[in-house]
Amino acid sequence: MKKMIDFLLTYANPSIRYRVKAEIMHEKLSSAEKDKLQTEILEEPIIRSIIACQKENGWLGNGFHGPNKNAGAFENQEVGTKYLGEKLVYKDTPVLKKAMEAFVTVKLTDPC
Repeated sequence: MKKMIDFLLTYANPSIRYRVKAEIMHEKLSSAEKDKLQTEILEEPIIRSIIACQKENGWLGNGFHGPNKNAGAFENQEVGTKYLGEKLVYKDTPVLKKAMEAFVTVKLTDPC
């Protein structure tokens, strides 16, 4: 088990490293360590693409669920918000906060 943990802590992405420390090793991470991991997470290519596709009204991409002719696999509201949450993006991070607010504020008649 130690060999697997060491491997993941060395080579895994920041979300996995956080989960290994918190959920397997039962460590309490400092705010500084969490913030460092958060910074790394926000620089991941898929996260950057989700942030880049956010509209001014907070909606992510050009759809609600799944890819379509106007939206890639992560460029839609449902997958984008789920992915951000699963990757441990802080809920008060502007991209996730605005996306969650958009579920309530964007009218059902909006084409996105």
